[in-house]
Amino acid sequence: MSRWMVGWPVLLSGCGWGHWLYNKTAYDARLAELTDDDGDGYHEVDGDCDDQLASTYPGADERCDQLDNDCDGQVDEEPISGALWFADQDQDGFGVGVGIASCEPLEQHAEVSGDCDDANVDANPAAVDIPYDGIDNDCDGEDLVDVAADGFVAEQVGGTDCDDEDGAADVLMAARGADSPAGENSGALYVFLGLGDYHGALAAEDADIRFTGQNADDYSSTSDSGDLDSDGYDDVVVSSSLSDAGGLEAGQIYVVYGAADLADRSLESADAKILGSAGDQVGLYLDTGGDIDGDDRADLLVQAWGADLGGSDSGASYIFTGPIRGTQGLDASAAVISGSGIDPVRNGVWIDDGEKTNIAVSGEDGVYLFHGLR
Repeated sequence: MSRWMVGWPVLLSGCGWGHWLYNKTAYDARLAELTDDDGDGYHEVDGDCDDQLASTYPGADERCDQLDNDCDGQVDEEPISGALWFADQDQDGFGVGVGIASCEPLEQHAEVSGDCDDANVDANPAAVDIPYDGIDNDCDGEDLVDVAADGFVAEQVGGTDCDDEDGAADVLMAARGADSPAGENSGALYVFLGLGDYHGALAAEDADIRFTGQNADDYSSTSDSGDLDSDGYDDVVVSSSLSDAGGLEAGQIYVVYGAADLADRSLESADAKILGSAGDQVGLYLDTGGDIDGDDRADLLVQAWGADLGGSDSGASYIFTGPIRGTQGLDASAAVISGSGIDPVRNGVWIDDGEKTNIAVSGEDGVYLFHGLR
């Protein structure tokens, strides 16, 4: 006998006797092939490439473990535990399309998606939007056309905001004793556009716009701004508390409406004026921060220190609702808060709590708050 059947019993006979013999090594090897050692439902005959690991068998999920989990001859391909990588043609760190799972970084792919223009390295969710260029640089769905975030689109792209390009606030600088062609101490107001958080010295001659007093010794100075006519441009309000236009030291308020072509001018040509009466000294204080009638137009609060409504020099705060046109007297105000001879009103300010406009006025004995005037 020179050949045995591998792994299976062989019957030998002769001389009237017989018994079974087998190759134990081959048998054990075959038995191992048919046994599922790791309990994953597959044995070696089924294609389990590592029957000592339950995570390794044909069709298993591939993981980032340096093993051929699915027994296809590849290691860690398309793993369920890997990161998703997105095609990133412009190499700006943001990709597009459907992500590909991989345990290792993929060439020209990014781990973050959301790029809105994968051919432009300057357009991605982390970029700074360049105003008015027609490109959505920061991938928020639109170009930046309102740098100041004041609700008004820049003039450069067809809007009404004449000073939106740098997103910085403008600066109004008053010079009470400035001389002008109108005479000495007529006063002046200088407008510097877009200075924002500028640090350094400002010279009057560097101003972008200049408003000069109407008459000598008007001392035009106190100023404020707000959109009195709701056209998207801030308007400038200037006071000359010692103006004699309505009588000796009557005081006068000037309103210059904002526009794209605003230029130097004398306050004599202001768009609107409010005249006090002799001794009123209208405009020592003023405030354009309120909207008392809820029409989305700024209203004007004007202080007249010398008003006599409640007694000699009792003072008063006059409320004018925007827009203001032409030349008016204090009697054209929408409302007035007057002091008394023993407690004169000296100043008034708007206080808006988000629901209504309030007014605080100061007197000799304290501050008085008027609630809910809207």
